Amino acid sequence: MVAVRRLVGEPACNRVRAVASAARARNCSSGIFLGREHEIRWFNQWGASEVFPEPWAVYLKAIPAAERDDLVAAYYRRLTSLDPDVVNAAARAWAYWEAATSFLETNSAHLARWSEDRLALAVARIECHYVHHRAFLRCDSQLLDDMPRISNVPGIIVHGRYDMVCPVRSALELHTAWPGSVLRIVSDAGHAAFEPGTVHELIEATDRYAEFNAFNHPQLARASAANID
Repeated sequence: MVAVRRLVGEPACNRVRAVASAARARNCSSGIFLGREHEIRWFNQWGASEVFPEPWAVYLKAIPAAERDDLVAAYYRRLTSLDPDVVNAAARAWAYWEAATSFLETNSAHLARWSEDRLALAVARIECHYVHHRAFLRCDSQLLDDMPRISNVPGIIVHGRYDMVCPVRSALELHTAWPGSVLRIVSDAGHAAFEPGTVHELIEATDRYAEFNAFNHPQLARASAANID
């Protein structure tokens, strides 16, 4: 069994890589962001901006009006600048936008942590690098096209109904393309993996994964149990 879930604290680009790896290697641990153009534009150009206009204003302010027709490209230029002041200003705005939209209700502690310069820079640079290069996929539909490779592998998809960063439509499309999957949509959650409903579903998925391993791979299960304090 494969538990497909949001990598706790991981940026969306890592989740794309995990889904792509699953289609090749028949194992997966990822949230549902498929790296497609419309998903990138929804969060970084227009879409989520209509739901969260206040933090969007912060994200937009970092880019001059003349460059706003392609915000990802504009951020990429700044995040790869040789001027540390330019880089850090862009990183803070990028990270603030995601942190402010990740929970169903704004999480002040999460927002404060993602406002720290080192974390903001790490998140912004890796995320922008991947979305600017369209996640290095051969085409927009690569991940869904490759799902037949793991079609018979059972898995659990967990996704927040009100996820503004990675809209739930992608989870439904992945589930449709993956006959072996079960889709759990959390009715009172956004994007973050730390919201109570999402945490509950992730624990349930992990428990089912453990039970599956214990039944099908008893030697592995015993070895894992021996390493638990």
